[in-house]
Amino acid sequence: MKQEVEIIGHPFLFRFRPDNENTLDEIENSYIFFPDRNLLNNPFDSSPDLINLISDKIDSTEYFNFYNKRLPLDIDKRFLKRNFTPKQLMELTKENIPKYLDSFGIACFSMTPYINMTLWANYANNHQGICIQYRSDYDEGFFNNMRVVKYYEKLEKIDFNPLENEFKIQDVFFIKDKSWDYEKELRIVKFKKGKKPIQNKAIRNIVCGYKAKDEFIEKLVKLVDRAQMDIGIYIMDKPKKQYGVSLTRRNK
Repeated sequence: MKQEVEIIGHPFLFRFRPDNENTLDEIENSYIFFPDRNLLNNPFDSSPDLINLISDKIDSTEYFNFYNKRLPLDIDKRFLKRNFTPKQLMELTKENIPKYLDSFGIACFSMTPYINMTLWANYANNHQGICIQYRSDYDEGFFNNMRVVKYYEKLEKIDFNPLENEFKIQDVFFIKDKSWDYEKELRIVKFKKGKKPIQNKAIRNIVCGYKAKDEFIEKLVKLVDRAQMDIGIYIMDKPKKQYGVSLTRRNK
C-alpha cells in the first residue's frame, strides 16, 4: 500500500519552495504568499499585451451605464458623470488594464510531485529546498477557484468585452507558452496580493531535496513539532536513475 507522500492526482498537488526563512514562515504560520504577476519568473506571464479590449464592438454609452451602475456610492456616480464622457471612460479602461492585472495575487502549484527534477532546479534552489504536498479537499475554501494552466505554441490575444463577460480578462492568468508545459501547473488567483491563510491540515507532507542542508532540515522539523502539525517530513536520497526516487522519513 502506498504511503500518502507517494500519491499523486486529485486531490493532491505540489509546490516547490526554496530553503529560506520565508518558506519556513509560511509553513509555521499556515499561509501562502500570493505575489503579483511582476514577481513571477516568466517576464511574459499574464501580460496586459495579451488583452484586446474590443472597444470598436462595444457601445460606449452602454458601457458607461454598465460601469456607473456598479459604483457603490452616489458621490462616485456623480464624479463619473461630471468628469468623463463614455468615450473617455473606454480609453481610461484600456489604459488601466495593466494596473488591474497587477492587483491580483497568484499562487502556483504543480500536478507533478518530487520526481520532477526541473522543478527542483528552478523553484527549490537546485534541490536545496523543499517540495510541499497539499491535499485540496482539506481546505476547499482556499482551493475552490483553482484552475489548470493551458499551454500553447503561440499565445493569441484574448478578446475582452466586459459587457458580455467582465471576468474574461482573468483568463490571461491561466495561459502560458508551450515551453513551460513541464510544470503541469495549477493556479489560484485572488484579488490583492499578499499572505492568504490556509488550514495547516491541508499540508500533508514535505520532501527535502537531496542537497538540503542539515541546518535547514532541523529548523523545519523543529517548527513542525513545535506547532504540533501532522506533517510528514522526508529527505530525498540522491537519485541514481531517471524517475527513480527514494525517500527517508525524518520525523515521527
